[in-house]
Amino acid sequence: MLHHYLQRGFSDEFLLNLSPVQKVFYMSSMELYYEEEAAKYKALTGGES
Repeated sequence: MLHHYLQRGFSDEFLLNLSPVQKVFYMSSMELYYEEEAAKYKALTGGES
């Protein structure tokens, strides 16, 4: 999770100080992002991955 959000400009201090509920939210958001990206690549390539 850290890598994902650090690459998007979030500070490590901000991320490390999130509450457990906030961490779950950020993790879920990251998972949704990767699911959407996978769907885009699948649509673009016509693949099944």
